[in-house]
Amino acid sequence: MTHQKTTLLKDISKVGEFVSSQKAREMIGAWQRQEPDGVFSFLYGRHVFESILAVPHCEGIRVFNAFMEQEDRQALVLVAVDASGKHILNYPVQTSEGM
Repeated sequence: MTHQKTTLLKDISKVGEFVSSQKAREMIGAWQRQEPDGVFSFLYGRHVFESILAVPHCEGIRVFNAFMEQEDRQALVLVAVDASGKHILNYPVQTSEGM
């Protein structure tokens, strides 16, 4: 079954919430029972998040499920979003060679 849910957000920078360690364990356990052959977890270094959050006008990060065909494994794609929830896919970058 495919689900698509659109949420209208007033402040992208405040999306999400923290849960207790107990609630986190319950949520993780529920996923693992439902998807016993699914990917257990993903790990990214902080530099990935810092680089995305440093994108001009970035107010949040959208996470997409993805699949790496060459490696035959699930992955996540992280995309910067602005205050209106639009993807920031192109932005100017200053390098030693110019913009």
